[in-house]
Amino acid sequence: MTIGDVLAFVGFIGSVCLSLWVLLIGVALLFESKAAAARRVLENEAGRTFCLGIVLLLPLGFAAIALINAPGILKLIGFLLIAALLALSLLGGAGLALLMGERTGSRAPEISSFSALSRGAGMMSLAWLFPVLGWFLVAPVSIIAGLGAGAKALRKKHSPQENVLPVRENLALQRVSETVRVIASETTHETPKFASPEAINNAPIFASEALVFEEKSAVVTKEEL
Repeated sequence: MTIGDVLAFVGFIGSVCLSLWVLLIGVALLFESKAAAARRVLENEAGRTFCLGIVLLLPLGFAAIALINAPGILKLIGFLLIAALLALSLLGGAGLALLMGERTGSRAPEISSFSALSRGAGMMSLAWLFPVLGWFLVAPVSIIAGLGAGAKALRKKHSPQENVLPVRENLALQRVSETVRVIASETTHETPKFASPEAINNAPIFASEALVFEEKSAVVTKEEL
């Protein structure tokens, strides 16, 4: 193996990681409501979602392989079936990236929703590339779970009021809690211990965002009831 082969392999790995990262972010932004639905499914029904992914992958995957080896137009149908499975898995993967970004954002309230999503997608992409464990455990599990989550997300009914990234909602909640600490500290003339500088300087703005978020949450809750 020459140095050229090593550089080619490293370049290939880097391009795969970058492409997956961009795809996850793009799908989460373009299909925001469906990605959010996939995130909720993965969070609340992880086991059932994984089982559904297996149920879909086994028969449809074997059917796609059989059709690809067939002559004529059946080969095209096989490729289209594989593309559909990959698209569903990518949609579920975007939901998983949203979920990971949400957990990241809850520990770093000062970052934006897009930064949280980018970090979640980046962690997922890098986890896939981890030798052996990432190739044979993380990647297959996330693909199968993503397939089930994508299929469930397509069946979810969308309400116009839900067209907001879950990461943004959780960051708003973090800002609300910081705003409460800032306002409480003003009455005692003490600096809040856990509030970020952004929360201290922009407490009025965060308070208005909290009111808007509360109104949206009330509308969504009313629609669900």
